[in-house]
Amino acid sequence: MTALVLALALTLPNPEQSPGVTRPLSTTQVCTTRWGLDRRHVTVAMKRRVARAYGIPWADRRAYEFDHLIPRELGGADDVRNLWPQPIAEARVKDRQENRLHRDVCAGRLSLAAAQREMRLWGR
Repeated sequence: MTALVLALALTLPNPEQSPGVTRPLSTTQVCTTRWGLDRRHVTVAMKRRVARAYGIPWADRRAYEFDHLIPRELGGADDVRNLWPQPIAEARVKDRQENRLHRDVCAGRLSLAAAQREMRLWGR
């Protein structure tokens, strides 16, 4: 039972390890950047640090996506305080929410700050 509880705990970002850090981008910058074509600055050293903080053996890293809690498309920083080891199987669910929030921000239906707050609470 303890292993199951631990496995479930690892599926959510720990707010102490990954509080969600943003870059000082405006809504215009967030909405005009071609995400995916820009350069992501997450190093192997950063991933190792995050894995260690979450108690994940480096040998098991392929089961996880080292994901941005606040996605880059919502101004999330390439910073270990904004990364967490998300199980690969869950990544698509969060991706859909990120894309929806990005569309809402760029359509003026939601502020960038509100979208970032929502992502900080992801999964809770």
